[in-house]
Amino acid sequence: MYVQFIDDERAVTLAAVSTSGAGAGAGHNLAAAAELGGRAAAEAAARGIRRVVVDRGGHTYHGRVQALVDAATASGLTKSAEGTDKT
Repeated sequence: MYVQFIDDERAVTLAAVSTSGAGAGAGHNLAAAAELGGRAAAEAAARGIRRVVVDRGGHTYHGRVQALVDAATASGLTKSAEGTDKT
């Protein structure tokens, strides 16, 4: 699983994290998704990103996608209704 933080206005990837090579957290289950959400939130915070828009990439908002987003928001990220924002 992968998470990217992209500035759509500048077409630049600001940060990215994945379960690839994550050892015990590697995989494609709910636990791995939640762990990835926490790591993604930490990476975002380190780069000054606090609000995000969730683009599911066509995936339904449940299961792993929901676990990842729930963990990221529990770790400090805020979901915006529209637009990407680093403030």
